[in-house]
Amino acid sequence: MKMKDENKAGEQLLQRLEAMHQRIAELEKWNSQYRRVAEALSKSERALSIEKQIADIFLTCLDEEVYGEVLNVVLKIQRSQYGYFGYIDEDGALVMPSMTLNVWQECQIVQKSIVFPRENWGERLWGRALRERKSFYANGPFSVPEGHVPIQSFLTVPILYRGESIGLLSVANKEGDYTDEDRKIQEGIAGHIAPILHARLQRDRQEKERKRAEEKYQQLFELSSDAIFLIDDEMGRIYEANATTTALYGYTRDELLERKNTDMSAEPSETRAATIGRRTLIPVRWHRKKDGTVFPVEITARHFTWNSRPVHIAAIRDITPRLKVEEEQKRLEERLHRAEKMEALGVMAGGVAHDLNNILGVLVGYSELLLLKMPADSPYRGHIANILESGKKSAAIIQDLLALTRREVAASKVINLNRVVRDYLNTPEFEMLQSLYPGVTFRTDLNPDLLNMNGSPVHLGKMVMNLVSNAVEASCERGEVTSRTENRYLDAPVSGYDDMKEGEHVVLAVSDQGKGIAAEDIGRIFEPFYTKKVMGRRNGTGLGLAVVWGVVKDHGGYIDVRSTEGEGTVFTLYFPVVREEEATEQRKASLLQYQGRGESILVVDDVKEQRELARNMLTTLGYRTAAVSSGEEAVEYLRTSRADLMVLDMIMTPGIDGLETYRRVLEISPGQKAVIVSGYSETERVQEVQKLGAGAYVRKPYLMEKIGMAIRKELDRD
Repeated sequence: MKMKDENKAGEQLLQRLEAMHQRIAELEKWNSQYRRVAEALSKSERALSIEKQIADIFLTCLDEEVYGEVLNVVLKIQRSQYGYFGYIDEDGALVMPSMTLNVWQECQIVQKSIVFPRENWGERLWGRALRERKSFYANGPFSVPEGHVPIQSFLTVPILYRGESIGLLSVANKEGDYTDEDRKIQEGIAGHIAPILHARLQRDRQEKERKRAEEKYQQLFELSSDAIFLIDDEMGRIYEANATTTALYGYTRDELLERKNTDMSAEPSETRAATIGRRTLIPVRWHRKKDGTVFPVEITARHFTWNSRPVHIAAIRDITPRLKVEEEQKRLEERLHRAEKMEALGVMAGGVAHDLNNILGVLVGYSELLLLKMPADSPYRGHIANILESGKKSAAIIQDLLALTRREVAASKVINLNRVVRDYLNTPEFEMLQSLYPGVTFRTDLNPDLLNMNGSPVHLGKMVMNLVSNAVEASCERGEVTSRTENRYLDAPVSGYDDMKEGEHVVLAVSDQGKGIAAEDIGRIFEPFYTKKVMGRRNGTGLGLAVVWGVVKDHGGYIDVRSTEGEGTVFTLYFPVVREEEATEQRKASLLQYQGRGESILVVDDVKEQRELARNMLTTLGYRTAAVSSGEEAVEYLRTSRADLMVLDMIMTPGIDGLETYRRVLEISPGQKAVIVSGYSETERVQEVQKLGAGAYVRKPYLMEKIGMAIRKELDRD
């Protein structure tokens, strides 16, 4: 029984021992799992600690410190002596902004660099890591270039973002060998860094682009020849201004930034309305400088949002030079238009004058012949004298028409403009003007030391007459008309109604106190037949001021007109000075001085009445005369006959003119003497005939003394 109990106790003991072994095995299994969990937890905590350290670095450190701080963490974890942390720049090169300080100091390689272009990566482990996008480690020692720090072991890990290498994390010279565990730790760090580094690189690149754009904008902004403002749309405040604005407006930049755009404008309400209306182009606006100068500008604007505020950039260009050019161009166009109109009317007037001259020539010429042959006590002598005087007045009107053509040859001599003014004031025409306008007072202020000029007394007298008559008619039958002369020196060209050159000038100014000339009319006052007057018995032909213009231009002069409505007008005429003595007055020639001595004269004229008149006059003077109706007939006549002198008309139609006739005559009769006659003629063609050897030019209508003196002078010339 006792034995049985002992066996049973032994079995129970064995069962308890087996149970204990099983429990121990379970405990060992649990302990192993615990160690693995603890180790994993430790690794996880370590990884989290590393990630936290790196995150804190990226969040708290300055940009230039980030790479170095991250590298310090990695070196500490990997227990390594050297290391570097780099990134791939926008050109694909590896840039190492962070490198262990002692590596840089101890490395003796010449021309060290932290930038490694892709083509220089070679077969180095770090180059392969970047190209192949995988980690490498090796335990050396390594063969390195002379001067390089010694490398015993090396671990390099590419920083990958979406499968592309964006950076590199490398360490070297660990206290022991590098292992797969070290590789995994560094790959984990690289994986954590990758999205942060990518975001930073994108930010840096965007920042660089922004800075480049800003620099480009700033350069364009500062170098622009236009004044440029950045202006708030709501308040008009100036946020920014370039260097041109300070030069243009005279303010400093700080002064400008304290102002609004309306402060720069001479039209602030219009400027404010344009800002609110977000206008993008304002062709002309008037601005004001710091010194108060008002000037025209052109404004181009672009509206956008800046710092959450509606703003616009305004490019402002000073258009003063452009407006001056446009004004000058407009003035030149007006002058050209005026000249073209004068030329067109002159052509018409010249044609009319030529025909009228032929008709009046017969009237005046035969009147002279009748008076010459009529007894002094004839009751008809007064009637014929009136016919002659009327013919001469009609001829004067024709001369007005011819003055418009500016094609006549003026009898020019040295004269004094004071004499011209005084001579007019002593004429019957001026006496008539005084009687018609008793309420007008006439004053003269003539410089006693007035210099002389070259000119035609007849034309200048007509000019004075038209100026004074115009002033009187503008005076509304009251007020004062003043004629003033002076010497004036212009040391620089002056632009007014006309352009005046520098130099010495004789000046005639005729002023009135009338109603003035409207601004829209002043540009047309010298046009032929342009008038605002109501036609009546006191008014003339509408050619007065047109004649003044033509005479002034024929004498190389200039005209300036200043008028204020309600106050009056001043016409100021400028003529070039000559330093010569005034010509002495010639007495009327006696008939004996220009009588003929039986010489033969050939009259060449296409108008029958003119030929017959010339023959009658010359026959009366004692010449033997013949006449032909064309240049061709004159050439044929002189082939078989001779003439001591030709009276040659310049304008003959149809057929050859006076110039061509004289050329052909010289071929068959060299040295043939001639006097030129015409109602008008081109100055150049008259001069050409005279260069060939012809004598004086005589304008129709024929006056016996003028034609007689010209012929006598030419015949007496050796």
